[in-house]
Amino acid sequence: MNRLLSLSVVAGATILGFGLLSVVNRPATAQGAASTVPLIAVIDLHRVAGKLVGAEIYANQMKEKETQLRARMKPLEADLKAVAERLKVMGKDAKGPEADAAASEYQSKNNDLMRLGQSLDKEMEATVASVNFEVFKRVAAAADLIATRKGHLYVISSRNLDDSRPPETIGAFNNAVLSRPIVKMPPGADITAEVMAELGLNNQPAAAVPVPPTATPASATVPTPAEPAPAPASPVQPTQPK
Repeated sequence: MNRLLSLSVVAGATILGFGLLSVVNRPATAQGAASTVPLIAVIDLHRVAGKLVGAEIYANQMKEKETQLRARMKPLEADLKAVAERLKVMGKDAKGPEADAAASEYQSKNNDLMRLGQSLDKEMEATVASVNFEVFKRVAAAADLIATRKGHLYVISSRNLDDSRPPETIGAFNNAVLSRPIVKMPPGADITAEVMAELGLNNQPAAAVPVPPTATPASATVPTPAEPAPAPASPVQPTQPK
């Protein structure tokens, strides 16, 4: 299992809070001043969330999960390695019931390791999704607080136009456009820096991407049994997410 799982929260044309964060009541005593405050505020959710997941609390959660997954793979990896050693001792030209049984056992354990890797990969993905959602809620709450304080009525997620890079595919172009619904905004509408300050992220480094455990069964030269059997296959390597 070597799927590289990104912790970045998806930043598209999404209004924080899966809808409107809140309808903020502007100060009645400062109607003239309030009218100069943009109705809509903008936040680069991707940037804020990318830093927040690097916080110690989330880094520890991911590290703990990674350790648990690796521990669950070790017994089966050890069993597979032991069978591989037996096959190695027998030699590549070994034949007979014992060689057939060892080759079959290797194939079976190899398949078991493949299935376990796929199962653990799903667990890691679920953990990452849970962390992302928790991060999203914290960023949304901080954005709501800042918007309420300043008098904005809505907060929309839109990535910074300056962060865009020339796309290499149509899909990348579409993603770049959809994640940046705001092309122009009035001064004071971008509250990204204020939200980051509220969350204490101004000096927080970008998040490191955790590397889930990898299923690496021992390699072995499988002897040719009396009835030819297929050589042991390597575990399926899950596709890297983009």
